[in-house]
Amino acid sequence: MNHAPLRTAIRRALTIGLTLPIAFTAVAQDEDDAATLDRIEVTGSRIKRVDIEGPNPVTVIDRADLEISGDVSVADVLRSSTFNTLGSFVQSSGNTAQSQATISLRGIGSEYTLILLDGRRIASSPVLGAAAQNLNAIPFAAVERIEILRDGASALYGSDAVGGVVNIILRKDFEGLTLTGQIERPTRGEPDANSASITGGISSDRGNLTFVIDHQERDIFFNRDRATGVPGLDPAVGLSAFGFPGSAYVYSSTDGSFSGDFVGAFPDPQCPTALGSDPLFPNSVVVENAYGALCRFNYAAVSANEASLRRESAMVNGNFQLTDNVSAFTRVMANSGESFGRYAATPVTGPFPTMRGDNPNNPFGGDATLLYRFVAGGNRDSTVRDHMLDVLFGLEGQMDLFGGAEWEIAARHNRYEIDSIGTGYLLRPPLQSAIDEGTFNPFGNPNDPAFQAAVGALSHTILQNSVTRDVGIDGLLSFDLFEMANGPAGIAVGFDYRDTYFADLVDAQSAALNVSGTAGGNAQGERAQYAVFAEMALPLLSNLNLSIAARYDHYNDFGNSTNPKVSLDFRPIESLLLRASYGTGFRAPDLASLYQSGVQSFNGARDTRACNGGVPDFSAPFNPCTVRQYENRTGSNPNLEAEDSTNWGAGVVWSALDNLTFSLDYYNVELENQAAVLTLQRILDLEAEGNALVDGLVTRSPATGAIQIVNRAPLNLGGFKTAGYDFEVDYRLDTDLGVFSPKFVVTYVDKFETSSFPGFPFEDAITGSGFTPDTRAQLHLDWSLGDFAVGIVGDYIGDSSDEVEIENEDVVVNIPSWTKWNLQATWSAPWNGKVTVGVRNVADKAPPLDNFVLTSPFYLNSQYDFLGRVPYVRYEQKF
Repeated sequence: MNHAPLRTAIRRALTIGLTLPIAFTAVAQDEDDAATLDRIEVTGSRIKRVDIEGPNPVTVIDRADLEISGDVSVADVLRSSTFNTLGSFVQSSGNTAQSQATISLRGIGSEYTLILLDGRRIASSPVLGAAAQNLNAIPFAAVERIEILRDGASALYGSDAVGGVVNIILRKDFEGLTLTGQIERPTRGEPDANSASITGGISSDRGNLTFVIDHQERDIFFNRDRATGVPGLDPAVGLSAFGFPGSAYVYSSTDGSFSGDFVGAFPDPQCPTALGSDPLFPNSVVVENAYGALCRFNYAAVSANEASLRRESAMVNGNFQLTDNVSAFTRVMANSGESFGRYAATPVTGPFPTMRGDNPNNPFGGDATLLYRFVAGGNRDSTVRDHMLDVLFGLEGQMDLFGGAEWEIAARHNRYEIDSIGTGYLLRPPLQSAIDEGTFNPFGNPNDPAFQAAVGALSHTILQNSVTRDVGIDGLLSFDLFEMANGPAGIAVGFDYRDTYFADLVDAQSAALNVSGTAGGNAQGERAQYAVFAEMALPLLSNLNLSIAARYDHYNDFGNSTNPKVSLDFRPIESLLLRASYGTGFRAPDLASLYQSGVQSFNGARDTRACNGGVPDFSAPFNPCTVRQYENRTGSNPNLEAEDSTNWGAGVVWSALDNLTFSLDYYNVELENQAAVLTLQRILDLEAEGNALVDGLVTRSPATGAIQIVNRAPLNLGGFKTAGYDFEVDYRLDTDLGVFSPKFVVTYVDKFETSSFPGFPFEDAITGSGFTPDTRAQLHLDWSLGDFAVGIVGDYIGDSSDEVEIENEDVVVNIPSWTKWNLQATWSAPWNGKVTVGVRNVADKAPPLDNFVLTSPFYLNSQYDFLGRVPYVRYEQKF
């Protein structure tokens, strides 16, 4: 493996960071006689305050919480958060996003959750459509704490902050050197994982410099390594209809016109009747059900659930006091990763290959549409390499204007590039030509030299290069605007400018939509955006504060958006805080939706308009009322508008005792004008109704009236409404037997409704929509005494339901709740070492399976952790 790019990236990070001119000289300082309370900036406000608890609900996961979790990535920590209500995208296998992971606050989608790094945006991932950020790109060892703002914040941070904001605070002002290593060895044969890090820093009264080098690796996990299949009502569950040697839908005609009657579905005579009974076709089997007999394929025998992942990262953070009133700060972060994943061999789709009835290789005697998998070409293996470089430099200080003001200005540059290579793919046009000419017989013997020779000419390796580049400058000025009876009225004003470039480019054959097993299509675009914002904090009474914020954003490719927010916090007594907020938000169209070229697919649908007689002189040689495959392309829409949201919430925080706090917060999020892609059938239904929204999307043959192609570009359509509650209890009890620190968090989704089309009623998405639990909870039970500490963490996901149609009847299947317990014990050694042993998922609890999830691994991996019991050992040495 070539690690030269990695070494270059890390060397670049360290070199750039270490050039900061920090003079580490010891200078004596006079100590203040009087102690003062420091004002701090908390996520959700630009104005520094004394109190951490304020008008906005913010949850803090500190370094101790990160370590006791036993996790080794930011994504793993956030994934178990109760605010990641309905799960989120996790690293999978076999695609360009196989190394990516996101978080979806309130369950509304990762594109509606804004990720900040020390209060500033990081570049979106190019393989996530430049619509979301990859949490795996952030080195875990570099994180000091994570602040989760559980409220909309477009009035402060702009686009995407609809469900909330995750602000990842990196380590600063670190002194000394710490080496850490962790190994984990699952007990079910799941992938081993290792991690190691070096954290160091030096500081003086003039500044400090902190650096982190982080390494993570995890092996590939194949679906076959854990049997997750469950008995279903249909013997075909978990087996693909695209088999090898394959099957055919046969018609009575023989001239390739398919004008005859449908005869039936037939498997290749070579297809075995039992899995594993034929070494030529070990993963194929004939299965007969109500829809006929097909040669089906057990893809889970070869595909991977999770790709292998290896990542090295480096971070340098520093600041230096230039004068008494001006400081410089910088951050450089670089990482390089590589992952390997596997899909099963290519199923030949879009369109299906056909074989004339009079073809000498046709064993069925009639025109045939083939259901075929290109196993002879090998599995679809994908190797993905990604590189990110993030550079920030700024100045901050104080000045005498406005009676004393604080200011800050910073420039940033972020580049994220991902290269992907995929083998085992198939060229569709040469395949059809080879079948027609008889040079390739899909029903032939795979060991035949002629068969093997033809395979090489049909195989293809796909290439993809994806890049996002984000360059910007921002500034902030805060001061006390005027004095009020109960204190100064604080104000913060600022600006933000960004230029973003996005490209997702594939090889020529993929761009021409000639490759089966991948969608193809290029995307490339650039946008410039600027914003101005302001926030005021007004002490109306000694115990009542009003915060007002507003932000104006301008984009050169779609327009403007202005969003205000109003927040109140009231303390009727010292131990009780009441808070409420109301604001609007927006999400700008992502660059992929604006600049993506057509991605081809072939989906089944009924031609509603022709079936209803709405196409005069319809003369195609088939019945339009039956379901057929039609070519459709999902591309871009340069006329997309912003999605608009409204957030409001209220809460109470009660400090019942000095170390006992209760909090209850209500949230309500509504979004309209949501950008979405209609299903093929929905477009055809709307066309039949004469709905102007789909005018021009369906192209028909002038001669026959048959559908030629359907454009499924994203449109501004419906939206969603969700509301719920967050409840937290945090306690610390100091005793002679040690310090006990229990903490309990639960999130309950009271409402989640969606509407897929303007004017359509909102429908409940909690019941009967598949794996949508309404409750998530997390319990921490921590104890420490002297050099020893023990932590227990329990994660709970409530029961849910999945509604499916069986024999034209809706059946609701209940999915049980799921609880996972983690245990960890730590000993701090007298030589500045620390030994930690732990087990994640102590009870070896498997995720709940569902008979009606028809694909391996038969559970929703975005919601549940697939790993069983995972023992781990971590050692830390400080110098």
